[in-house]
Amino acid sequence: MPNSTQPIDTIVRDEPYCIVPLALAVQKTYKGCAAAIVLGTGYGTPLVASSVATQQFVGVFTETYDNTAGTAGGYFTQLIRSGIVMWAQTGTTIAAGSIGQDAFFSDDHTVTLTSGTQFAGVVCAVDASGNVYVDITTAVLSTVDVGNQTHGSVISGGVAQDTYSVSATQNYPLGTVREFSDGRKFRYALAAATAITRGLMQQSAALNSNFADITQTSTTGLAIGATAITVACSSATIAANYFAGGRLMVVTGTNIGDSYPIVSSAAVVATTTIGLVLGEPLRNAIAATDKVTLIPNRWQSTIVVPATTATGAAAGIPLVDVALSNYYWAQTKGLSPAICTGTLVVGGKCGITATAGTVGPVASTAYALPFYGTVISIGTTTEATLINLELE
Repeated sequence: MPNSTQPIDTIVRDEPYCIVPLALAVQKTYKGCAAAIVLGTGYGTPLVASSVATQQFVGVFTETYDNTAGTAGGYFTQLIRSGIVMWAQTGTTIAAGSIGQDAFFSDDHTVTLTSGTQFAGVVCAVDASGNVYVDITTAVLSTVDVGNQTHGSVISGGVAQDTYSVSATQNYPLGTVREFSDGRKFRYALAAATAITRGLMQQSAALNSNFADITQTSTTGLAIGATAITVACSSATIAANYFAGGRLMVVTGTNIGDSYPIVSSAAVVATTTIGLVLGEPLRNAIAATDKVTLIPNRWQSTIVVPATTATGAAAGIPLVDVALSNYYWAQTKGLSPAICTGTLVVGGKCGITATAGTVGPVASTAYALPFYGTVISIGTTTEATLINLELE
């Protein structure tokens, strides 16, 4: 079905907002219709249901606005980003028996049960006129804190992945939280290009020096209010969206300490700049003399903690073996098995050792930091022990 050419009288319950800059190509946005960002630019646009690879659903327009004569990024429009929204339906009839099922967009104001297009959310109700009430919260990409969506929410095109499964394809945003009533907590993670053995502590990828402490002399457009920006880096090659879910940090200059969430990042091949889309507009301009560091998501391309000295932040312990470049759940809190080095004492603290990925008694080693948690059961070298993880 074609996109709407007029406002629609939708109903929304619960109204947290955000703003996005509109793309130049936008003719009109219509109140009540689905909004998307164009990946790689950060500009808002009416959602095209089939554009899964180039757009991301980010909310619902709160106004009708004509940007035909405007400029790209020259007007910021407000979006509703969570709650229950009423839309029309098409295809297989959506009825009371469909409550709890995933809904997908047919166009920017109509949903269907047929997958393959942009994920719209979960069916919550259907009224007597056939209007469908969709909880959009699980479908909307959080541009404020990427990776912390509703526990266990599946991305568009993904499938549910249990804690003991691995997947060659991504099913959740990196860093998504899964918690259990017994206090255990997990984060969704991606293994780097090296297989992982269960029970070994993982860490975030080591900081890439090509994107650390880089003076911004070769870039422009880092002005207040910008969200789609280009920053300088050393000659580097890195995959698209490597920094998605991470942070941009201003490390020197007048506005030292300014930090912004990264929604998406461009692929670069032996170049000295990289395009980013930020989840928040720049509060302060970044000057040519400022230095910037790009920090990836903590659960992006995790590796086993090296022996003796960590090179990243502890990211958790997998409960299963993980093939290289596969997605898995890393436990960060609560009772967890771990492989030992040395003799652990119940009630003592445990941490990094001289054997990669293992846990050892903090008090009896020179490697006191980082520590991972508290020992619950006795363990010795190469054995599994139970620890209470305290990574977050």
